[in-house]
Amino acid sequence: MKTEKKQQVAHLIAGFILLLQGFDWFEKGLSISQSLYLLLACTFLLVAGLHKWIQRTFQNSDTAFFLIEAAALFYSAVIAREEGSKWLWILIGGIGVVYVGFAIATIISNIDSTRERRRRKRKKIRSTSRTILKRSG
Repeated sequence: MKTEKKQQVAHLIAGFILLLQGFDWFEKGLSISQSLYLLLACTFLLVAGLHKWIQRTFQNSDTAFFLIEAAALFYSAVIAREEGSKWLWILIGGIGVVYVGFAIATIISNIDSTRERRRRKRKKIRSTSRTILKRSG
């Protein structure tokens, strides 16, 4: 599976988790949290759907979205712990840690691909200048 598809699936999973959390809070009557989480869930589902276009338009967008998803999941874990849930907050917090790991992996991947692009560009410039020198000399 390509990394783009994996990132798309990760955004879908976060969107569905936040959507379920938003509806849960809607039933409990937490008005500020429900609006924010439903908006975030719709945003992440939209990001998953438009992933290719967003990736082309904004280079480091996945890193930012993974960090926002992690922050939302950590907040959800804190609320779950305050409500007295024994294992749910650990599960959601663990998923948040995984999303921070995704963000770090995306940063490292972007650095490596940038270095590779620069290396190819330098190699192309060198070969082009050598060709020009051979023709003129």
